Amino acid sequence: MVKLYKDEVSLSTRINESNRVLSKYADKVPIIIDCDRELDIIVKKRKFLVPRDVSASYLISLIRNKVNLDSKKAIFIFCNNQIIQGQKMVGELYQTYMNDLIVSKKFNGDRFLYFYLSCENTFG
Repeated sequence: MVKLYKDEVSLSTRINESNRVLSKYADKVPIIIDCDRELDIIVKKRKFLVPRDVSASYLISLIRNKVNLDSKKAIFIFCNNQIIQGQKMVGELYQTYMNDLIVSKKFNGDRFLYFYLSCENTFG
């Protein structure tokens, strides 16, 4: 069973931390990365502060450098159960994610953007 950040840290702590970070760094997006531990993806760092004008494909390459992963495996990043398109900007992903939460009435004050990593063998 994968332990998600939301399960490990209380809602009030997440709200306070995201509000503190966004008030200090308004031009950046606070991102939490959870991963599929059953596939041996090891992320040394789970929290990232990313500029809004960075593309998702560049973010994927940065994350790949932080992950201990065999070169024969490909990384896939999901946000809100959808695979991320590489040409999208992080700021655009964040805005869409927050709007979806507000429209679906699931917004609880936690303003982190949550990504989920998975991998797949590329050569069979």
